[in-house]
Amino acid sequence: MDSIAAVDSLRPGDVVHHPAFGFATVAQIDDRGAELRWSRDPTGSPTHVSRHALSSTWRRCRPGGILARHSADPESVRRLAGDDPVALLGLLLVELSGQGGVDDLREWAQTLIGETNFAGWWGAVLVLAGVDGRFLVDLQHVALAPGVTERDFTEPVAASVPTDDEPIELDNIPLAAPRRDIDAPRLWTDAHALAHALAALHARGATLLRNREACTLGPSGWRLQADAEPAPPQVDVTWACRRLIEVALGADLPAVIPDHELVDLVPAALPVMPPELLGVLRYAFARSPSLRPADGLALTNALAVAHAVARTREELPPMAHAQLVAGFDTHIGTFKALAGQTNQDSFLVLGDPEHALVMVADGISTATAGSGDLASSLAARTLRLQWTGHHEELRRAGPAESFRFLGQALDRANRVVCEAAVRLAGGDLARHVPMGTTIIAALTHGDTVHLAALGDSRAWVVGRHGVAPLSWDQNLNALRLRQAASGAKISWDDRGYALIGYLGHFDEMGDPALPALVTRTVRLLPGEWLILASDGVSDHAAEEEAAVYRILETLVAEHGQAYDARAAMRLARRIVLAANDGTGGDNATVLTLTLSAKGPGPAEGDPLAD
Repeated sequence: MDSIAAVDSLRPGDVVHHPAFGFATVAQIDDRGAELRWSRDPTGSPTHVSRHALSSTWRRCRPGGILARHSADPESVRRLAGDDPVALLGLLLVELSGQGGVDDLREWAQTLIGETNFAGWWGAVLVLAGVDGRFLVDLQHVALAPGVTERDFTEPVAASVPTDDEPIELDNIPLAAPRRDIDAPRLWTDAHALAHALAALHARGATLLRNREACTLGPSGWRLQADAEPAPPQVDVTWACRRLIEVALGADLPAVIPDHELVDLVPAALPVMPPELLGVLRYAFARSPSLRPADGLALTNALAVAHAVARTREELPPMAHAQLVAGFDTHIGTFKALAGQTNQDSFLVLGDPEHALVMVADGISTATAGSGDLASSLAARTLRLQWTGHHEELRRAGPAESFRFLGQALDRANRVVCEAAVRLAGGDLARHVPMGTTIIAALTHGDTVHLAALGDSRAWVVGRHGVAPLSWDQNLNALRLRQAASGAKISWDDRGYALIGYLGHFDEMGDPALPALVTRTVRLLPGEWLILASDGVSDHAAEEEAAVYRILETLVAEHGQAYDARAAMRLARRIVLAANDGTGGDNATVLTLTLSAKGPGPAEGDPLAD
């Protein structure tokens, strides 16, 4: 703000401020001083101020600055506080000559955005500023870095991406597992042959002898032996599908690995496993027999439908100008709300119906340096800045460029979360658990989705064919399964569920290091829904994930047939409600996307239209 050395320099419409009375707008200038107009109740406030008072105790706010904007449109300033809190802090510093004491800045910010949730907002802003190169932050003061101006907070931010001088090849982005000498067509062929052999066995009224020597794959196909003891056909289905995975891996899996966990772990060792095939296996490995295919014939039919969808996905030409509609919802979780906890999830829906960035981040609860909600919000803000700087050039990007961007953006987000944790620990993490967050992010180009994930959040494609999972768990058990596939002896216990893929990850030397990414590319077919969700859905909507699949199929059939923005929002809401109807034991966040039933142009109410 500027001092008012000469009243004649004031103009009608200028915003002025007094430390006791607050903000007012100059209505007109006269010989005695200035007439003021107040946007609030003027009782007790002067409507006319003398020239002497103006020059001694009042200050003029910069025209167009954040304080003048607050006086004219306070709601827009509050929206900025939510959308880009660091920009609000930067613009406030611009108004205050580039620097200020932490306590003074806190008072100013509280004046601008109000009391509601201010303490948490202010703490997060200081952390964000501490890892932002545009600021200089210490315990007592915050200042703008040299050369930083108002434009740095009002114009798109140039994200850190590879340049010709700094090439980053796609192969340098860490993937989830080494390639194996098997491909998707071979997996489909083996699965169909096994299902047909099992159906023939069941048609004779026989039961599968459940040992490895009785279920083998040779040059002429699968050889199955019958058991003299009868057993439910669903048990045969589970055993046969486990043998399918063992043959694909080229290793016998230890009995300690539960059947129902295989779908979440096998892709780490066999990333060529088709998502549609994984969807069938999810039901085959269900703990509840009622969810499994009834017999070999039912397994044959399920595989036929899933494979037909997979072939259609591969054979149809891409639709680069296809329009997507999106919906979203989030909830703290009914049980967590009763416990007075917070929602640690964050999400993004950015872009337009032809080209978008969507993201769900689930903050990890256990932390003494930072918090899960701070980690997920840092991740969301970092991806937003990356997108803002490069979304137009990404519109023309192919798969390699899309994954390069996602890898670079997630690497940047990992560094931001790590640096913030170090700062909050006073520079020493030796006695702290640093904060972290899972994340699943996707770039859409027409009907094509390029996805990258860390952790245990979920991405599913749901259609009339069922559910096809696009992501899998990144935990110690996934590493153990890969070790078992290599012939090593492994243990299996609750420690195996500890995540090894997340943002906020450090290497053995204590430096920020992005873990291996799960990556997928998938094309959405008409009538299908892409659903991104935090594990509050997959872990709490039902007792097992196969039952969650059944819930998703039912909800899509009931609420996802309109293929418009209203249906997308309704479906997201229903899935979150299902998580709360289950146990409500965790934060639940859901994004839903589908191909629009309308022609080109955004649908009314679509978040991607904003």
